[in-house]
Amino acid sequence: MGWQPGPGDGTGACSDRDPGMPGGPDPARDPRLAWFASMDGRDALVPSGQLALAADEVSGSERRCAGATWDELIGLVRAFTAVESWAAGAKLGVVAEMIRRDATSHPDEGRRHGDLPDEWSSSLRHELALALSCSVQSAQTTAWLAWEKQARLPGTGALLDDGTLTMGKARAVIETFKYLTDTDAAAAEALIVDQLAGKTYPQVLRLAEQAALTVDPALAERRREQMQKNARVTFFREMQGTAGLSGRDLPPDEALAAIAGVSVRAQEYEASGAFGATPMDALRAYAFLDLLKGTPAEDRIASALALDEEAEIAEAMAWANARTVRNAAQERSRRETSTEPTPGPARQPGSGTNDEPAPVAPETTPEPGTTPVVDIDERNDDLSRLGQRDDGDEEDAAATGKRPGELAGAPPAGLPARLSLTIPATALPGAAHAADLAGNSGAWAFSPRGDTGPPDGTGPHDGYGTWTLVLSDGRRFTVSLDVVPILECDHRYETSAYQPTARLRHLVQVRDGTCTFPSCSRHAKESDFEHAVPYDQGGKTCCGNAGARSRACHRVKQTRHWEVSQPHPGWHQWTTPSGRSYTQEPKRYPA
Repeated sequence: MGWQPGPGDGTGACSDRDPGMPGGPDPARDPRLAWFASMDGRDALVPSGQLALAADEVSGSERRCAGATWDELIGLVRAFTAVESWAAGAKLGVVAEMIRRDATSHPDEGRRHGDLPDEWSSSLRHELALALSCSVQSAQTTAWLAWEKQARLPGTGALLDDGTLTMGKARAVIETFKYLTDTDAAAAEALIVDQLAGKTYPQVLRLAEQAALTVDPALAERRREQMQKNARVTFFREMQGTAGLSGRDLPPDEALAAIAGVSVRAQEYEASGAFGATPMDALRAYAFLDLLKGTPAEDRIASALALDEEAEIAEAMAWANARTVRNAAQERSRRETSTEPTPGPARQPGSGTNDEPAPVAPETTPEPGTTPVVDIDERNDDLSRLGQRDDGDEEDAAATGKRPGELAGAPPAGLPARLSLTIPATALPGAAHAADLAGNSGAWAFSPRGDTGPPDGTGPHDGYGTWTLVLSDGRRFTVSLDVVPILECDHRYETSAYQPTARLRHLVQVRDGTCTFPSCSRHAKESDFEHAVPYDQGGKTCCGNAGARSRACHRVKQTRHWEVSQPHPGWHQWTTPSGRSYTQEPKRYPA
């Protein structure tokens, strides 16, 4: 039964409803629920704004659907699914109109499909990314889907609009046909457009692939050629703080051989008995990494056997530490919620006895809106880049005949790395007692040396002094603290030149973290140092006018009708051609 408008076009209750009459309808039941019932097991819900409103109203508070039968609940689920598809199609339609109106996409000689240009500007992609809170690459994909839906595959677009296909299924068809010519794409769509209703995603994908190969038997060969260009390995961060490594668009035969090799190695690990109840998926992960690194199976197995006892001890300690932390947090919460005053001064961690307040380092009170930064730059074993070594380190190196940084117990030379240690300004007074920053025995410590400026006596006065960094193996390094302003800029690092100093560039990179375009995630160190107000227009080369911009975002910022300002240092406000503003704040570091 198709959806039919009731009194008031379905936006209100029926005017003739009389729950008080004998035999009348259930007062808890909305009569419009009957619109969502099926007829002979079939219902035909045409999605629209009115359908969305009706489904919203009859499903009621908390979507309890008072009075609805089971069949009507199924109808409501189908209605919302149809509306979801309709909304996705409508969004792509609006994006297509944005492509039409894009000022830079209408060159006279440009190619077009009907009234839709084949190209659009980077400015449009970036504004769409901000509007949808997605990456520029994802915005570009959305634009391509909108273009394909209207320019080449209107039949598939119509099935999306009327709720027959979900967005995922419509995208499967569009992407399967993307290597076909316009004529072949139209022919392939005609072969399947009447078969797609009621099909699952794999069924839709299979139909689309069969149709594509039917109209263009050479498509498979072209795909293989393209696959060689698209093959890639990607490294990414997982939500849990772990990492991911993925090979994409690999040759099928080689990928099958590779995963078979991983499985064989994982089975060898399982058969060794060294890994206990470790799941097979985890063993495959070990095997995957070991095969990539060239680690022999016996090394992994021997390492697992040696770690069994240590792992048990570590697990017991972890549970004990967790219990301690939990109890401390509960006690802290109890004190904060208590109305009684807490006796005695607050004790800082590591301050000695319970009776003594923690000592506070002289002249290290943080300024509001600043974040001190310690930069550790280590390239292989060249530890001189860590800063100024204590004299004792040089003497020990001379005595052993090794270069500085190659003392016994020092970690072996490895891949180049650059580490930045950023400390919230509010944490410095608490760190003055050489706090154990990792919270474990034997970890490295950080404490002030007592002087108030950089070790060489040059540069701006920071007020945080020089500090001593003691690593867990006993090595000591002297570092000076720089300040990253994030509320007001005192121009302490300003230079009159166009190019920033190395210190200014690095501090801006630390403050911003990534490109300052809100949806761009390119690392600041891989981005341009860019003036918000151009240098040739009086813009200063300082923290309050500088920002990290990826090269692509830098170019967009310089196009017509785009503007970037910094209401406060590190707070980058982007104003787009539509007049909307989006603000990117400084990188937030854990306190």
